[in-house]
Amino acid sequence: MRDEIGVVEYPDGGRYAELADVAVPRPPEPPAVPVEVDASRHLGVYERAGSRIELSQSPGGLRLKTTVTGGLAELVAEKRRTTTWCRCRTRCS
Repeated sequence: MRDEIGVVEYPDGGRYAELADVAVPRPPEPPAVPVEVDASRHLGVYERAGSRIELSQSPGGLRLKTTVTGGLAELVAEKRRTTTWCRCRTRCS
C-alpha cells in the first residue's frame, strides 16, 4: 500500500522479521486528544527569493499565506494562496 507521499509501507513489516529477525515498528499515529501547542514564536513573515510566507494565528488555527514574488510571479497564474490548519487536524482552505 502507498501513503500520501509515495513511500511504500508494508503493514506486516515485509519479510524483515522472517529473514533477518528484525521487527519493523508501526508508523507513529497522532494522539487521540490533540496536543495544545504554543506556535507564537513561529508566527511572522519569512521571505526568500521568489517567495514570501506569512504565518499568523486565526480563530480556527494557524493561517499560512504564501505569495510568489519577483520574476517568478510573472510566470505563475496563482500568485497568492492562503491555507488554514484547524485544531481538528484538517486543512480548512
